Amino acid sequence: MSLIERIINLTKKTRDKCIIVNPDSNDVFVILPFEEYERLLEDKLLEDKLLTEDKLLDKINRDIAFKISRERSVEGSEVASDFKEIPKSDFKEIPKEEGAEDEEKFYFEPIE
Repeated sequence: MSLIERIINLTKKTRDKCIIVNPDSNDVFVILPFEEYERLLEDKLLEDKLLTEDKLLDKINRDIAFKISRERSVEGSEVASDFKEIPKSDFKEIPKEEGAEDEEKFYFEPIE
């Protein structure tokens, strides 16, 4: 039995996740039960449907920053020194629909 088969069998038994790293290319893979992967996809799709325009813009910006930092870390350069913040003036404001009310905002605080 190969090593990968042993790892898959172990993850089946434990219903846990396993991270595998290829030392030659630094590629990283996660092995997890298929049902859990489906649930993650469904949760992500539901989350994307529920995003407001502002949250969607924030999410897109975070995803872009993550991708850039990941690409730069693979290249071996320092992300912090290369990263430049985009001024707000470069963003196009999305007009609100007529009659649309602002969302009610909730702030959670810890109970002491």
